[in-house]
This record gives sequence, structure tokens and C-alpha cells, in this order.
Amino acid sequence: TIVYQLEKGDFDSAMRSIIGSGRGKNDMSIETQRALSDILAFVFRAFDRENNGKVDATEVACGFTVLCDGKKSDKLEYAFEVLDINNNGRLNRMQVSNYLRSFLTVLVCVTTSSHLVCNISEDSFLHMNGKPCNGDAGTISNAADKGSTWAAGQAFKGSYSGRKERDHLNFDEFAEWYTRKGYSSIPWLELLDLKKMGNHRIIRQPFMNG
Repeated sequence: TIVYQLEKGDFDSAMRSIIGSGRGKNDMSIETQRALSDILAFVFRAFDRENNGKVDATEVACGFTVLCDGKKSDKLEYAFEVLDINNNGRLNRMQVSNYLRSFLTVLVCVTTSSHLVCNISEDSFLHMNGKPCNGDAGTISNAADKGSTWAAGQAFKGSYSGRKERDHLNFDEFAEWYTRKGYSSIPWLELLDLKKMGNHRIIRQPFMNG
């Protein structure tokens, strides 16, 4: 499997081109630019599972669709196609796990950020087995790994063909499983629709760059 790696310096450069350099040269305030820089740096650390300053560029690209405008179904289909490295329209169990992990990692990083306030009174993303957990990048990465592995297993179990469990799923099969029963197993996937994210906004106070 070919892994396209993205280094921290290149990631930072790309993010600066989007949100600015922190000098207030676009429509964002300096405080907002710095807050977004901190959030995005945290997202990078969560994807950097080897702690070597490098991430899987494909997985990051898929995860960042969470932050883009557009329909949930379009985002899901786009990411599915990106991860289909064999161009056969199908993903195996590990690829489906990575597919879901890319979304979950970004969702948890963004919705649990201390730089944001929202209208959600209790953040379920920061609880495991009913107990609060640390919100550091390593914990989030570990939780995303476990959650996506479990969710991929549910998708394959729910998509049996006869007696034999399938080795691969195409997008239509995944979408059918999610519509039929998967939405109750991984309801967080609904947050790919930004309208369902809640009223998140940047806290208006100065921040230090991470």
C-alpha cells in the first residue's frame, strides 16, 4: 500500500495559505486566525500517530472534508473514492476503518476544542464508557482508532451476502447499511452536515500559537 506522507512544515504552510499568517491581513481577526491555527495544529498531532512529524496525507484530506461545505453524501462518496487505491470501487475492512477514522479524528478534535464554545451542554466525545477522558491528541487518536475499528466491523457484519461475510464493501453497500441501521451505531457521521454541528464559534480572546 502506498502511503503519501505530509510533513508538519508543509501542512503549516498550506494552513497559513488558507487562514492567513496571524497578522490580520484577511477578514479574520488576529485572535481568530491564531485560534484556528491552534485547532489545526492539534488536528495534525492527532493524525501523527507515530509522533514523527508526518501524517498520512490521504487520510488528512478525507478528514478535512468535515470542515467543507457540501452534502454529507458527497463528502462520504468523495472520501470513499480517494481511499479506493485499487480503483475497483471497493474498500476492505482496514480501508473502511481508515475511512471512518479520518472523519472521527477531525470531528473529535474540532468539537472538543477549548477554543470553541457551542450550544451542547455535555460533550459526549470526551466520554468513554460513561467516564470522562483526557482530551489530549494521543487520547483522541487512540479513541478514534478503536471507534473506527468497531464501526467498520459493524458495517461488514451488517452487509452479509448469504452466509459469508463480505471481504470488501462498495460505496452503495456502505450507504445502504448506514441508512438501514448504521446511523444508530455511528450517529456522529451525521455531523458531516455542518448544519448539524451546532452553533460553534471562536471564543473572543487572545491565544498563543502552538
